[in-house]
Amino acid sequence: MPFFSALARRLTLVGLVLLTMSLLPGAATAFERIENRWKPDQVVHIEHGAAQAGPAQAGWWSAQWTFEPVQGQPYVRLRNRWKPDQYLHIEHGPIAAGPMQSGWWSAQWQVEAVAGEPYVRLAHRWTPDHYI
Repeated sequence: MPFFSALARRLTLVGLVLLTMSLLPGAATAFERIENRWKPDQVVHIEHGAAQAGPAQAGWWSAQWTFEPVQGQPYVRLRNRWKPDQYLHIEHGPIAAGPMQSGWWSAQWQVEAVAGEPYVRLAHRWTPDHYI
């Protein structure tokens, strides 16, 4: 599911960002790259530790994410392939990757299709006016 705003190397929630996406909810793909529609060379990765948006080589597992459904809810958790204990969340403010507890709304995102476009955006559950 390619997505994210990359105005800086360190990610922050900055409002609406559209994402390209090859995987819609219910499709059967294990890992996706999250890339910025406006700047397709900017992908979300944790290659250097912290979550950031920037160039990433095609084979980097640190730039591959799985979208795990939250049971009984219309939300997903974004789990990293390279470090499976790392999820994208905003528990402490800015976007980060790290371990999370199953009930954290700060690590839950809703995939929203963009009408008439092959893109999606990810709305945050805890603060629904914030998007990745």
